[in-house]
Amino acid sequence: MPYRPNTYLSRKSALLLFVPIIGLSLHGVALSDDFCSEPVAPYCVDKDSDFQSKVEVDRCEKDLSDYDKELSEYEKCVKSQIEDLRKGLSAAKKRLEDAKQRL
Repeated sequence: MPYRPNTYLSRKSALLLFVPIIGLSLHGVALSDDFCSEPVAPYCVDKDSDFQSKVEVDRCEKDLSDYDKELSEYEKCVKSQIEDLRKGLSAAKKRLEDAKQRL
């Protein structure tokens, strides 16, 4: 049997440690629909100085357009979450009323 240095075992152990991490990462992707991520405003929103070049103007214009789209998606996501929370609230109120009637 050939000699295998300790690094062989370390690599194998490391691989076994990464498998659950990869699984958890993929699970997080599946849960991403449950989480609304607030978009980050582009740098030019808070920029104090004037634009010094056409490149800066063009870049800011594109960034603002992308930011506008991201804000719309974020708004839809938050509204959807609020609707889900309100449905849960309504269901809880109904269960409470049903319990009051039984008692």
